[in-house]
Amino acid sequence: MNEKNFFNSFITKDYLSEIVPSLQENYLLVDLEGINEFASRVASKGGAVELNFIGTAIKNRRKELDLTLEEVSNHICCLAYLSKLERNQVSVPNSYYATKICERLNLNYRELEEIKPINTIEKILKHYLNDDIDEIIDIVGSLQKQVFVAGEELCKAFACVLRCDLKEFNRIMLKVNEVKNTLSTEEVIFMLFVMTIYFKHTMQYRKCYQYLLMLNMFNIKNVELRMLIQEIKFYTMVNLNKERYKYEYLKLKSYFDSYFPESKQFKIKMTKLICEDFEERIDNEDVIESESYKHIININEKDILPSCNYDYLYTKAYLLLTNNHLIESIRLLEDVINKMIIDNIYDSFIYKFVALFGLATLMIKREEKKNKRVVLEFKNKFDEYRDKLKIKNKLNDEEYVLENKYESFDEDSVSKQFDLHLDYIIHISFIDLMSIELEQKDPAFIANFIKYRFLYFYNNYQFLIYKCYIDMRYLYLLGLLSRYKDAYLYCLNSQNVLKNTQYYCIINDIK
Repeated sequence: MNEKNFFNSFITKDYLSEIVPSLQENYLLVDLEGINEFASRVASKGGAVELNFIGTAIKNRRKELDLTLEEVSNHICCLAYLSKLERNQVSVPNSYYATKICERLNLNYRELEEIKPINTIEKILKHYLNDDIDEIIDIVGSLQKQVFVAGEELCKAFACVLRCDLKEFNRIMLKVNEVKNTLSTEEVIFMLFVMTIYFKHTMQYRKCYQYLLMLNMFNIKNVELRMLIQEIKFYTMVNLNKERYKYEYLKLKSYFDSYFPESKQFKIKMTKLICEDFEERIDNEDVIESESYKHIININEKDILPSCNYDYLYTKAYLLLTNNHLIESIRLLEDVINKMIIDNIYDSFIYKFVALFGLATLMIKREEKKNKRVVLEFKNKFDEYRDKLKIKNKLNDEEYVLENKYESFDEDSVSKQFDLHLDYIIHISFIDLMSIELEQKDPAFIANFIKYRFLYFYNNYQFLIYKCYIDMRYLYLLGLLSRYKDAYLYCLNSQNVLKNTQYYCIINDIK
């Protein structure tokens, strides 16, 4: 294997499975076997079968009871009819045969007839578009549990992702995948969409992109679903650090005049401001204040929806930082974090705020070398926030990094992170990195920390400000340590590494 392929095989491994060996088996669904070929076939034929899940329910119950086709069809109908019914090849089942078969399997045929999984899917999509997560959980909780209905199982799997119950999600999706040939076109589309949501929530954006390509093969009529898919396309391009996000944004913007939620519009615009700030500084190194910065400071805070407040504050603090208003940025972050702690709010946003606070502290330390009092004040504050978040950093021991490499959490701690949100992991890692930088650890230790805690993210998930810092810092450390081979391979494989390094140098006025 040549050097490029060797390095590429390392960074493209699923980073979550690398943290704990048993994690992939217990929590993560890597892919659905044969799904690409199946989706292509369904899309080209215009559908799998007509919507008739009764056959699937009968087949699953028969298997649960360990009965053969002959045993179920005996004295009711011919074996061939039952076989066709189970494969959903009977568009309108004979009510007499279906009733008798259901009775033999302890099923209620009339109740099965009343189940409308497509209606449930449409309700869930409307609620998800409007971020009504509690409504989705309630709808799923009211679904019947006696009979396996693929459409309803997909709804349950969707709720599992929202609850971060990935083990149950894995179980349901593998079961649905076994009967995917019995799904209607609408259910196949929803199955692919559920998978994109799963990969988005687990920050596997490369896989998410693959499923979005599958969805592109279908003529999707549901307006809510089209909006949601376009929104995911935008965020996927952003997180894969691809300039295509501009094109996806323009397509997404076409929905803004319809009933695309105002809160989602605002959050998307905040993300776009951060990306545009990055690009403007790359195109023109002499920019003092970017257009994104000018835009954010002119927003009237009274006009911001309560659900968008943290998105606005984070974007503002970020743009203050990149436009060299360091003290203003860190004071804003301090006020926000203090309020969140007082209000006992420990969601993913507080980790993002603390991570940005750590970076601002480090930048102030490098700029205010003579003003040690100010630097010490912010460093102590950062340490206090880390203690509040109860982040137990095992990697303070250099031998641990070198011996255990990227097993940076034990299994129990990783499980708890899943119960919260997978987005925490990269923010926790960056908080730890800022703490190590502020403590001025040995360069070899910092380089190994970056290598084993961040490189496996990059093929799937790129949080812009972190990647810009890491690209610059990692290459500098590799040069300092004369690890030129590692530096060469990193530049060869990492996307936009030179552009990101240039951006970080610009905002820090490093020539």
